[in-house]
Formats: sequence, structure tokens, C-alpha cells
Amino acid sequence: METVVGGWVAGYAMALISTATGTVLLARGASPAAWKDAGVPAGVVGVVLSLGALFAWTIIGLLAAIVYAAGDFAGRPGLGSPSWPFAVGAAALAVVGAAPVVALFPRWWWVAFIHAGAFAGLFGWALPWMAAQ
Repeated sequence: METVVGGWVAGYAMALISTATGTVLLARGASPAAWKDAGVPAGVVGVVLSLGALFAWTIIGLLAAIVYAAGDFAGRPGLGSPSWPFAVGAAALAVVGAAPVVALFPRWWWVAFIHAGAFAGLFGWALPWMAAQ
């Protein structure tokens, strides 16, 4: 049960980070063009972003917890994590996920960097730590 809760918490933390970076982008005028043309206020876009991030990241966190538990990754400490293979996998997945964002949106490299670091830290290190409690 600790693993499932740890995955949910890691996903929720990622949702908060996504909401924060999304809010900064909205404040800088990065709202979808169709919504701008329709006159949708940035606050409404922010609420939609927040709810979408919450749903998506908590589901991803729960799936990561399932992979962690089903893959029997526990009990392999190293690299400052209770499970070094899971930490390495999460870090690799973070880099692979950030690369297309940086390639497609080079102005937003800092968003990809923040998300990749948070993903690796929360899912690779925090989730196994919470699962071990």
C-alpha cells in the first residue's frame, strides 16, 4: 500500500510543478491560439491546465508504483535511492521525454529541464523511498 500512496504523492507533486510552470507560461502569453481568439480568459486556461495535470500525473504516478511493485525493484540500494535500477530508468525516461520538448519548443527549454529533474527525483528517488517506509 505504501508503494501506491508513494506513486500517487509523486504524481501529485509533479502536477503541482506542471501547474506552476504552466501558470508562468500563461502569464507570458503562451495560451493556445484558438482559445485566445475565442476570448477565453487565461484564468480559465489555468484551471483546465491544473485539472488536466492533476489527473494525468497522478495516473502516471500510480502506473509507476505498479511498475515498481510488479517489477520487484525494491531492495537494490544505490545512487542514493532504495532502488538504483528504478532510479536510472526514471532518469533515462525523463531525458527521453524532455528531448522532444526541447527540440520542438527551444524557448521552453527551462520547462523541460524543470520537469525532467522533478520527474527523475520524484519517481526515481522519492517513490522508492516512500515505498520503503
